Amino acid sequence: MNISVVIPYYNESLTLERTLNALANQTLSPSEIILVDSGSNDNSPSVIEEFIKERHAKNIILLTSGEMSPSSSINLGVEKSSSDLVAYVDCGLDIPLNWLESSLSLMEKSNADIISPQIYTVGKELIDKAFISHTYGYDSYRPCLTGSLIKKILIEKVNYFLPNARASYDIDFIKKINIINAKRIISSKIALQYFGTNYCRNFISGILKIAAYSENGWRVKGHIKPYFYITALFILLAGLYLEYGMTILISYFFVRGYFIPLSRSSRNIWKEFKLLLMLPIAGLAIDFSRIIGYLFIHKIVSLKWE
Repeated sequence: MNISVVIPYYNESLTLERTLNALANQTLSPSEIILVDSGSNDNSPSVIEEFIKERHAKNIILLTSGEMSPSSSINLGVEKSSSDLVAYVDCGLDIPLNWLESSLSLMEKSNADIISPQIYTVGKELIDKAFISHTYGYDSYRPCLTGSLIKKILIEKVNYFLPNARASYDIDFIKKINIINAKRIISSKIALQYFGTNYCRNFISGILKIAAYSENGWRVKGHIKPYFYITALFILLAGLYLEYGMTILISYFFVRGYFIPLSRSSRNIWKEFKLLLMLPIAGLAIDFSRIIGYLFIHKIVSLKWE
């Protein structure tokens, strides 16, 4: 069974070679590797050209999406793919050498429409660990869409991924395949892991990233998070002027600062004293960033992130 692997990328010169090597060494070789440039301005194209030259790779297809969004790049790669099965993966992930073989084997045995791996998140530096604790969980495994093996006919049936989106296109896609009762299996035996920064390098990049990502939340049908955050903001502001305002603030501090990240993380987080101190600050920054994104404030002030 032929498999097309789609890789969207933007300024990934430091990670592309490692990703391509992992694909070249798969126990089940992909029939084609489709690299879709989302508008890189670094030397990513040179890294790819050097890899093709050294490996004499003939199954690599180079495309340019013209859109600075991973979802549009994935869509273009899927459209141009020639296989019945498509796997897409982000750069910056350690990919097991049996990734494709294990995914295909499980798909054939279960007759599933999509096989998804889990992603292991732990973070690199303190800020990265704090943001990961709140979003995915520290030292934990979570289901993820990147790294999934998907029947191309399923992607076509749900009209591809949410276009022109930096984030939330995975949530939107999962909602759409659930509506048509597609069979998705999440395998605990297939795990990916970031080998570099998991989420952000510093507070500023984390805030801007979440703000930019949050804007797409309004475009996902049935996604209640934007409404929840805006409502919570007004309740919090109103509570500050009432006699129980301090109770609200203390409750928020413990629930957002500790309960949520600790419930998502492994017990090993208790060994990270500095990380525990950073959690409330990171939680406040994340909520602030999401409200900025949901209210489109980042567009008004022309914020940009990398």
